[in-house]
Amino acid sequence: MDPNLKFKLPDGYDQKRLKHDLSETNTICQERAEEYSFVIFDTFDWRLYNSSYCLYASKNSLFLRKLDRTDTIHHLVIKASPLFIWDFPDSRLKESLESILKARALIKLAKVYVRSTRFRILNPYEKTVARLVYEEFRISHKKDAPMLAAYVWLNPVRGYPKYFRKLAQQFDTSGFKASKDDIYFQALAALDKRPGSYSAKINISLNSQMRADEATKIILRFLLQIMKTNMTYIKRDIDSEFLHDFRVAIRRTRSALGQIKNIFPPETTDRFKKNFAHLGKLSSELRDLDVYLLKEEAYRTMLPEALQDDIDPLFAHLRKKRKKAFKDVKRGLSSRAVNRILLGWESFLEKDQTDSQEAPNATVPIIILARRRILKKYRNIVKTSCKIFQNTDDKAIHVLRINAKNCVIC
Repeated sequence: MDPNLKFKLPDGYDQKRLKHDLSETNTICQERAEEYSFVIFDTFDWRLYNSSYCLYASKNSLFLRKLDRTDTIHHLVIKASPLFIWDFPDSRLKESLESILKARALIKLAKVYVRSTRFRILNPYEKTVARLVYEEFRISHKKDAPMLAAYVWLNPVRGYPKYFRKLAQQFDTSGFKASKDDIYFQALAALDKRPGSYSAKINISLNSQMRADEATKIILRFLLQIMKTNMTYIKRDIDSEFLHDFRVAIRRTRSALGQIKNIFPPETTDRFKKNFAHLGKLSSELRDLDVYLLKEEAYRTMLPEALQDDIDPLFAHLRKKRKKAFKDVKRGLSSRAVNRILLGWESFLEKDQTDSQEAPNATVPIIILARRRILKKYRNIVKTSCKIFQNTDDKAIHVLRINAKNCVIC
């Protein structure tokens, strides 16, 4: 039998009733109730959830556990909740998360308030033979706020296994259900947050016989949603990855317009290619500066130790430039011109497909168009790679990489 059993109470069953029912067949001692809260963290793109981790802070400590377990993997005392991985004190917890979080900021997903009351079960000699913990969870500190859940933990005491088994059986016959519910999911559901709901990776199901223009519009609408989602957070300057995802969505949109030929009228394709080139250029300097600043420590360690501090003025200058570049991007993203581009693009993507002699591939099934494109790019890769030898110049290798990248994009 599990040495620590968790039971979910039936609806309407509260602490008062639990204490009453236990008192009928047991001698119990109620200890003082404890109230505390904990905050659940993850990145915007759910990196911890996607790695099956739950990171939470309570009082002055951080805790890391697996989502399918209740025991803590790592525990770390902190002065303040860290924002980035480099804010963590050196520890095993930091080592576990470094490759997962990378440059993404932690954000608060939920704050959960807990009221916990401990009970001791006594035998006729007033010896403690079992322990219970009653817990109530809410997402508000107000006592009359709706409960997320109420649970009872049953903990054995060494030397008294029969009392433990007896109480477990009593709970079972009283309608208590052994539970493996995770308050993580209940708290997020109460706040209407869906774990894993955001990813910049394209994950779309298409019917292979779908018209090429219809299938392409589905992909482009997905990319537009990525742009719009990240624009909001770019302006808040939380972390540099919002800008990165925004720019990747723009780049993929431009690639699709340039590589999936003759599915939209040329005039339409050319107009939007220019529009998205403008959007990409708007944030180029800010992205370059972000990349430099993120690698500050790496650049510093390239220098001899005696010269490492001499690089400080350079990065102070880059931070000053970034401040101005960020203001320019924030102003640009809020401009009428950008708003007009995105509204025009969204309007075009929502229009019904119409046949046009200027777009002969629009009605071709997407599977046929995709096969043609992939085969053409594959032949280019083979042709280019056959010309590469040990002393081949960098330009030829670059062409091969571009062909391979284009094959992946298409």
